[in-house]
Amino acid sequence: MASNGHHDTKAHTNGYTNGHTNGHTNGYANHTNGYATHTNGYDSTETHNELPLIAVVGMAMRLPGDVKDESSFWDMLINKKDGRGKVPQSRYNLEGFYKDGSKGAGTVASDHGYFLNGDLSTFDAGFFSMSKAEVEQLDPQQRLLLEIVWEAMESAGQTNWRGKEIGVYVGSFGEDWLDLIAKDPQASGLFRVFGGGDFDLSNRVSYEYDLKGPRYV
Repeated sequence: MASNGHHDTKAHTNGYTNGHTNGHTNGYANHTNGYATHTNGYDSTETHNELPLIAVVGMAMRLPGDVKDESSFWDMLINKKDGRGKVPQSRYNLEGFYKDGSKGAGTVASDHGYFLNGDLSTFDAGFFSMSKAEVEQLDPQQRLLLEIVWEAMESAGQTNWRGKEIGVYVGSFGEDWLDLIAKDPQASGLFRVFGGGDFDLSNRVSYEYDLKGPRYV
């Protein structure tokens, strides 16, 4: 007899192969952790729509507001900071394009935005398997991603990943680098194809770190 709402004469067929006929006093007496015949809590005969649980064990980042790691990100959240800032001079000549409230062609209506700080020319190409010629045509997104993946591995304490079935899933918006190099018809070097397309992002990481899992962008 069950004292928590399970009738003692009715067998259940919703994933519990023993039924509930042998007396329960608190939970499921014949089940380990609640599910004796289940893998990760789900019986093989049941259909569930729940997504599998995911644990975040490491992170790395580059965000506006000079956020470079989880500590600076946490500081921004706790202190309610904003990553908004004036357009850096290294991006473009703001005075030549900015006109407050303008919607005209060839102008920008705001002199502020959200930008990443840092000099991308300091990329440590020797750490990876790329030549100088290849790095010269490499999308800055790929440079940042390679560095951040390494930092995320360190943050997670991950080791011995080479040759493992580890997937790489990348979200990307925009192909600014590809648009820039496409303006120069003479820029048709050997590495152009692999340096600018967004499809290269996950593939570059998988190749450099020797990851054998799926790759999606």
